[in-house]
Amino acid sequence: MSDTMFLSLTPRDPLIARDGRPFVAGLRMKSLNWFYPSVVAGSLRTMLGNAVGGFPVSDNVKYEQLIDSLKQLAVAGPLPMIGKELYLPFPRDVEVQRGDSEVFYAYPVRPAELSKLCPGAGCNLPSGLEPAVLPQLDSAFKPESHKPAFISSSHMTNWLLDANGEGFLVGGASDWPSGFLMSPAKDRRMHVAMDYGTGAVKQTDGLFQTVGLDLNLSQVASDGANQPMKLGVRLNHTSTFQQPLSQLSSLGPLGGERRLVHWQSTPASMASWDCPNTIKDALGQLDAAPRKFVRLVLATPAIFGNGWRSSDWNETTVNSKRQLIGKIPGTEVEVRIISACIERWRAISGWGYEQGRVGPKPVRRIVPAGSVYFMEVTKGLPSSLANHWLQPISDDEQDRRDGFGLALWGVWSPTDKSHTFQ
Repeated sequence: MSDTMFLSLTPRDPLIARDGRPFVAGLRMKSLNWFYPSVVAGSLRTMLGNAVGGFPVSDNVKYEQLIDSLKQLAVAGPLPMIGKELYLPFPRDVEVQRGDSEVFYAYPVRPAELSKLCPGAGCNLPSGLEPAVLPQLDSAFKPESHKPAFISSSHMTNWLLDANGEGFLVGGASDWPSGFLMSPAKDRRMHVAMDYGTGAVKQTDGLFQTVGLDLNLSQVASDGANQPMKLGVRLNHTSTFQQPLSQLSSLGPLGGERRLVHWQSTPASMASWDCPNTIKDALGQLDAAPRKFVRLVLATPAIFGNGWRSSDWNETTVNSKRQLIGKIPGTEVEVRIISACIERWRAISGWGYEQGRVGPKPVRRIVPAGSVYFMEVTKGLPSSLANHWLQPISDDEQDRRDGFGLALWGVWSPTDKSHTFQ
């Protein structure tokens, strides 16, 4: 039986979240804008393995048993947390314009049937997908290039409930208001490599640079108060690790160069991880609707077997039209994919430390957090998706345990009533 626990990670140092490029002499370190889920999962599993007696490398059977039990831990996160509120990746289905009075205006990106949007036009979107477009705007429209990286749970809930996107407002004056976060500032440091034999600086390759994410700067919470940013993590675990987790309150490494954070666990429920009641109600109302349009927003990067889409989503032909249909991984809900707003793929690799598997991990492509899929439920109840709020939907079970593909659910409707998406 699995129990749920929540962790709060407080950085002591700027944390290093390297990308997959080599970091050797003559090359500068490159940093991600946020941490991949596997960074926290790996650090936490190593910490727990040491807490229950360490890794018995001389006993292959016990070693494999410990590794297997650690891999069974389901880790979700990390997500920015200010106070008790989680912050989620800024969704890709909204564009923002800065007005003349320094007020920000939000515009929805929604699917449109190309045959009705522009008769006679064509495109090479795969699997019969329709393009996702902005509403008709004047020629002076210029999207804001410096958008936030994260949006508060309350703002995200309002956006997911806004089916046509016309009632979503981004207030503020000269800068982004509370409830929105930019990417953490990057802390660049030049280091000197020491020769341990002589105690002096290495004569060759003696200088190197690191880049860390500085989370210690105060952030403005949705209630207007200045508070430091923490990392929120959810953990589903077994009784094997109950004792070390219940007593977890210590400094430990996270990310590159073994930078330190304070790990703190709590058995109490954190409401920010639960599906909001308003989302449950909106999905429930779709159960009896003739057309059931739902939105999927990725809160963490997803790893799918077919690149940008799940291996469970297969192309088929219905009424002479190509369609992409399949189940949401980990659920019994079948959907048709109508459109998607996805950033360019990112790469993930890493370095394995398991006994017998030490070495570089293969490079894989991931779908970035904040990507949005527009779907229509064809089988099953939309209300059941509320049970999969902030649950992983990547194809591989181990990737789901590592926290890849946490899902947020919302509703949408065609902006043009003539669009049928049949």
